[in-house]
Amino acid sequence: MKENLIGMFDSGLGGLSVLKALMAMVPDVPAVFVADQRYCPYGTLSDALILNRSLAICDWLTAQGATQIVVACNTATSVAIESLRAHCSVPVTGIEPAIKPAAARTVSGKIAVLATAATLRTERYHSLTDRYGRSVTLHAVTPEGWVEVVENNLTEDNTRRRCVARVLQPLLEEGVDQLVLGCTHYPFLRPFIEELVPAGVEIHDPAPAVISRAASLMNQPAALTVPEGGKYRFCTTGSASEMQKALRRLLGLNGVVQNLSDLTTQSNSLPGRL
Repeated sequence: MKENLIGMFDSGLGGLSVLKALMAMVPDVPAVFVADQRYCPYGTLSDALILNRSLAICDWLTAQGATQIVVACNTATSVAIESLRAHCSVPVTGIEPAIKPAAARTVSGKIAVLATAATLRTERYHSLTDRYGRSVTLHAVTPEGWVEVVENNLTEDNTRRRCVARVLQPLLEEGVDQLVLGCTHYPFLRPFIEELVPAGVEIHDPAPAVISRAASLMNQPAALTVPEGGKYRFCTTGSASEMQKALRRLLGLNGVVQNLSDLTTQSNSLPGRL
């Protein structure tokens, strides 16, 4: 039986929060992670370009021997997941805002979904709110600057605190008691979120549920041998040296990063941003 190899991708570094969950929950399984940083953030791109990038990356991951793919990006999931499942020869697991558990646990009846503009405009997101959000007051917000703070290594704590507070303070004043992290970058700001929110406000990160789902699709037994080059491979369409710094900062890893700057879209075209 073929050994497991998880292919995982995001527009940038945020998906490392999902990889972190994989490392904690299924530590014996190797993974290849692609950060499409040349096009980050996906939240400002057209749906056509997001779909093209997602298809190209999934084809590359499959060619590397991935036995399944985890889309560690809420925006790519919202825009492209059905097309990816139809296109790929291996199982594809996506990630989406945890509206269902937030709506079930709220006491105030007010929840906030923090996500990119591209995620919030999709039919998939509106389907989630129709199914699970009808009984609550839902505040959908795109946090200005949060992705950039994580991507650009803005490590000065007060800068990150101010960035988080600008978004969360109005929501807390409205009585929101459930915060749904609808972008995989946002968990890396969780320490600053937790500093600000009072007791009783819950934070929902769907990464563990995504990895539980991925684990259920793995070949058995799980791979126990470390593949050539190490258990985890890291790739970026941006700067390999900058991503190496990010791995140390975000995961405490000294990983070698492969540059994939020549990874083109399915159509070899570069449609513009919105």
